[in-house]
Amino acid sequence: MNAKWSEIKVGDRASFEVAITPELVAKFVDISGDDNRLHLDDSFARQKGFARRIVHGLLLASLFSKIVGKFFFGDENLYLAQTITFRKPVFVGDIVKVEGLVKNKIESVRILHIETTVNTPDGEVALSGEAQVTYKE
Repeated sequence: MNAKWSEIKVGDRASFEVAITPELVAKFVDISGDDNRLHLDDSFARQKGFARRIVHGLLLASLFSKIVGKFFFGDENLYLAQTITFRKPVFVGDIVKVEGLVKNKIESVRILHIETTVNTPDGEVALSGEAQVTYKE
């Protein structure tokens, strides 16, 4: 999309899918330092009640940046805030759908409120939240 301010309307949507590979998780571990065994060891994750190892919630939340940066404004935006609620686990190897929906557009201060979600392969919401983004021309 990468639209200009005047082109964006309440109700506009953007989405993409991404495979959560072991390599992606390993990169996140390197960057974040979060080497919790729930994310790295299938056997340990099963002992804790999960089908297999789970993906870091903040790795998934970081994907919202692509929705904001690539689909809404590109280089013309500044991310102001993001709320996150973790609802369901995502497992290493899953393909998730990341979505953004423009809920509100405040003309006077050029701020968008974007509903953000990450959905599991079966369509359930794993993460939800709201981004606040400003347009800088």
